[in-house]
Parts: sequence; structure tokens; C-alpha cells
Amino acid sequence: MLGEFRKVERDDLKKLFELKKETQNSVNGIFIKTFEEQLQWYENTLKSNETYPLIYEIDGKSVGFFLVRDIDWICRHNIFSYYLFSESRGKGFGKSLLSDGLEFCFNVLNMEKVYGEVLKDNIISAKIMKSCGFSLVGIRKNHVFKNGNFIDVLHYEILKNEWRKI
Repeated sequence: MLGEFRKVERDDLKKLFELKKETQNSVNGIFIKTFEEQLQWYENTLKSNETYPLIYEIDGKSVGFFLVRDIDWICRHNIFSYYLFSESRGKGFGKSLLSDGLEFCFNVLNMEKVYGEVLKDNIISAKIMKSCGFSLVGIRKNHVFKNGNFIDVLHYEILKNEWRKI
């Protein structure tokens, strides 16, 4: 493990809010529009056993965010999202964040399958997912509407027995 995860704390919310604003056009999801909505999201995650918001740190510096969500404890699978803070991009941290995130999902949460989705034009994220062992299992045509256009979403999955620590 290159870095370490820790739970998101209230002091992280402003930085996460800025990260969400900055990345809203390159992710498949709904943007939280106000900081009050961000606080409400945080309060809801504290009550949930299906969501784990985590900060990824290397040498004590926050470099990214990893969100485990929609955990199905019976079927043992979850979806995830990951983001790098702007000052951490282009330094190879994406692959280590995702690899360590998979280790968390498989070895800590004991998941059997992890899946994620990427907008078709988010080439860097798709490349990182493939390099970590994910397989493209489907394309959701015209699945997201952003900036006046429909965009395809690529659906990736990895099983526990396909994963190997990078």
C-alpha cells in the first residue's frame, strides 16, 4: 500500500466540495450544488452502513477521495468513485489510490465484486481502471446528459479472484 485511507471528517468537506465542483463535467453523477447539501450528504453517510467516504493520504498529505457506496452485504458487491485533488494529478497517484481502494473493498469489506462507471470521454480514468485489472462489461448508450449532450457510460467490473495487488 503506497498510501493510507482515513474516514472523511467534517474539516475535509470544503475541499471535497471544491473537488466536486471542479470535476462535475468529467464524472457520472449529480453535482451537489451548495455546501449545505454537502453537509447533509456527510451527515447521511455517518448513518449509513452502505457508504464509506475515504480520504487517501500519502506521506500525511491528502491526494484523493475514494467513495465506496451502494454496498450489497448479501451479494457482496459495491460501486465506487474516486477523485484526485488537482495538485495530485499527473503523478501516478490514481493507480495507487484505486489499487488500495480495491484492497479495502476486497480485504476489509470482504466484497466479491467491485464495479465502477466512467464517462466515455474520461480516457485517463478508463485507462487506470484497466491497468488495475477491471474488465469493460458494458456500455450504457446516451446514459448521461451533460452540457447539452448525451454521453455514453462505460461499465467496468472486477472480481476478487481477478484482482492482484499492484
